[in-house]
Amino acid sequence: MKISRKILFITISVLLTSFLISSTALVLSFKKNYTQALLSGSYGLGYSLHSIVEELLSLGLPLDSLAGLDTKCRQILQRNHHITYVGVSDTTGKILYNGDPSLNGKVFTDPTMRRSIASAGPVTQIYRRFDGHEYYDVSIPIYDSAQIRLGQVRLGFPTRVVSEKVQTALLQVVVNFSISFLVIAFLINYFISRFVSRPVIRISQHAQKIAEGDYDAKLEVTHGDEVGALAASINEMSSQVKQKTHDLEIANEDLAVKLVERDAAVESLKSSESKFRSFVDHSFDVIFVLDAQGVFQFVSRSWEQHFGYPASEVIGQEFAPCVHPDDVAPCFEYLSQILSTGEGGTSPAYRVRCADGSWRLFMANGTLYRDASGRVLYLGIGHDITDQRKAEEERLSLERQLLHAQKLESLGVLAGGIAHDFNNLLMAILGNADLALMRIGNDSPGAENLRKIEQASARAADLAKQMLAYSGKGKFLVEKIDLNQLLKDMVSMLEVSVSKKAALRLNLHDPIPAIEADITQIRQVVMNLVINASEAIGEVNGVITLTTGSLDCDQNYLKGVWLNDHIRAGRYVCLEVTDTGCGMDKETMGKIFDPFFTTKFTGRGLGMAAVLGIVRGHNGGINVYSEPGKGSMFKILLPAAGALQPPTATEQALKEWRGGGTVLLVDDEETVLDIASEMLQELGFDVVTARDGNEALALFRERSSKIVLVLLDLTMPHLDGEQCFHELRRIVPEVQVVMSSGYTEQEITRKFAGKGLAGFIQKPYTLKSLREVLVKVVTGEKG
Repeated sequence: MKISRKILFITISVLLTSFLISSTALVLSFKKNYTQALLSGSYGLGYSLHSIVEELLSLGLPLDSLAGLDTKCRQILQRNHHITYVGVSDTTGKILYNGDPSLNGKVFTDPTMRRSIASAGPVTQIYRRFDGHEYYDVSIPIYDSAQIRLGQVRLGFPTRVVSEKVQTALLQVVVNFSISFLVIAFLINYFISRFVSRPVIRISQHAQKIAEGDYDAKLEVTHGDEVGALAASINEMSSQVKQKTHDLEIANEDLAVKLVERDAAVESLKSSESKFRSFVDHSFDVIFVLDAQGVFQFVSRSWEQHFGYPASEVIGQEFAPCVHPDDVAPCFEYLSQILSTGEGGTSPAYRVRCADGSWRLFMANGTLYRDASGRVLYLGIGHDITDQRKAEEERLSLERQLLHAQKLESLGVLAGGIAHDFNNLLMAILGNADLALMRIGNDSPGAENLRKIEQASARAADLAKQMLAYSGKGKFLVEKIDLNQLLKDMVSMLEVSVSKKAALRLNLHDPIPAIEADITQIRQVVMNLVINASEAIGEVNGVITLTTGSLDCDQNYLKGVWLNDHIRAGRYVCLEVTDTGCGMDKETMGKIFDPFFTTKFTGRGLGMAAVLGIVRGHNGGINVYSEPGKGSMFKILLPAAGALQPPTATEQALKEWRGGGTVLLVDDEETVLDIASEMLQELGFDVVTARDGNEALALFRERSSKIVLVLLDLTMPHLDGEQCFHELRRIVPEVQVVMSSGYTEQEITRKFAGKGLAGFIQKPYTLKSLREVLVKVVTGEKG
């Protein structure tokens, strides 16, 4: 058989086979496509009904209350004759809506219904219905907005519709192929051989290369027909696939980088938020947010630490009720300034009420910020400055007291120098007057003049003592005093000293401990305070009350007194002088103890300075309270000294006492030597005199065996009293030395404490005071 026939036979066989195969495939394809078309149409109808259901559900209507769906189902059946049934059922298989209303409410639990309910998505099934026929069944699930399954839409058409259509199509295909077969057999063979087979093989081979990733290979285009166009399209497709693959690789790389960056940013944000939350939760300062009306939007947990109640109680509330009424306006002004200017700043100090009713002083630093919605807010950090302000006030108070003490010290240096020289002069005047009175008798015409000289000298000596009192160094004659008795003795004198408008009242607590003090100076303190109170009352009726008592004072209590740097905790006797007068403001209270400060036109400004100096000299303190229009209270604190001691000798026995032996009298003032020598001789002593320390040492070395005591001046040229005393003690350790000075006993006691000084006498002294000191030294009394 010729090759052509073989080819023809093969071609005919191929064509016949192709015909059979193609016919079969065509019929099957037709059946499939037709079925698919019907199913697609059914799905379209089902989804249209499904969309209506979803729209109604989005309005909040329940699935079983969707009016009009029965009508819609009937319309679908009327317009699509191949559709046999359409309806909506719930997840139990109950028919809710159907083109056949008679089926509504019935429950179907057949396998097809169960598979429809179980399927999460659309599903197509062959359904043998209750009428015995098979149907293509389409089911579309219904979900609500929360993706909860509510039911399904189901519709179907008979399988026989497809079968009948396929039979008709198959008959038509057989007829057409039979007529055309012989005509086109050879043409098909030729064209397949020349124009299809070989190009398709090349295209297939090229497609395989593309599938293997060889995008650079190109298919040769040899024809301008469809095969050539297909080849060109494949080449173009290869280029596009190559480019898109490259772009996709780049996009994947960029996406990977962005994912890494996003993950890092998310972690950083989480870390930052965690740190900020930790900072806010653990901050001791109060962090808070206010809106423009002053309403708390946020408050940190430290609020409860500071104020004793939770922050939740103030969130949503205005800040004004929490703040002292006097501080609300300044705080609102500060808030308005921050929100209007946008610049941060520090608030004025403001007081915040605690749960127990107390107040804490705060100061805030804050700035403007906007939240996510753009609302303008104030972010602040409140600092508790209560303790800081208290410490600052205590520091300023201490500085004022130290400054006042320095003023008194300076005044003391001046007063001490004046008093020393003044007392030396008074020594001669007072001593000579005292001796002259003793010698001429009271009947002499000059006796009265001498007594006046004595009185004037005594007043001058008191003036010197008062000058020393201003500096706190004027404690001359220390003895145990009953403060209650002292006030009782002074009542008459005080009553005539105060204004007729002032009533004097005593409120004495008995018993109280004694105090060790100079009685003259304590009288001066009482007199100055009472006169000061009387002047404060002025021309209106008022009351001055003197109250005594005792109390135990610790360091916390003593912090509030004037000049607390030198006093210690312990038991104190207190004297309160209160009046109902005009009172004082804080500025005046800060100056009342300043030397030369006075509120009176004729005042010298030394009365209250003397009070403070005397109290300070007795290691005491003063507490002052006063308000304008409410009077004043001065509370004097003096160390308690125990019970009073009875006197050791009668005054008559003291007057009759006479000494014996030699006294070495040392003084650089000639007048003092003269008058002191006469006094010592009057008391029964022999006297040798020296004008400075060197001369005294020379005389003492010569006559130490005869000298029973030395009366030594403290301040002298060449070799002063202190140096001379030490030399005398080195020569004869047991020598009795009485120091004489215009300075105070307190100063001498401080200088010579524990050094063996036998006694001290204050210039100017009288024969009586000299006798009292020498009796104690000679007889060994240390009282």
